[in-house]
Amino acid sequence: MLAQYFSEIRPIFNPGRLPYVFLTDRHGRLNPKRVAEDFADLVQEANLPTALDLHCLRHTYATHMAEWGYDEYFRQKQLGHAYGSSTGIYTHLGSDFKRSAIRLALARVYGDFKQ
Repeated sequence: MLAQYFSEIRPIFNPGRLPYVFLTDRHGRLNPKRVAEDFADLVQEANLPTALDLHCLRHTYATHMAEWGYDEYFRQKQLGHAYGSSTGIYTHLGSDFKRSAIRLALARVYGDFKQ
């Protein structure tokens, strides 16, 4: 994804020799505080709970990776955690997913079954 960003997106900003990875349209570096403020504005415009912040996206990313079957160690490294237990805190699996996982596990042991 970063390779595509560097080859296709970043050149649109005409970065020249600027060392920043992510640039603004005014050739400045992306400001994390400004990104958080813009995200908060979008949350408000969408009438979503104001408790949502950029950090929630991290939790969402961790959860979706788990639901899509990505390896635990891969998820841990993606989030930059030293310990898997930290990654577990970020993962919020829903009951539908849990039910499905249990059914798959039981089917492996007992074969297909109907509820």
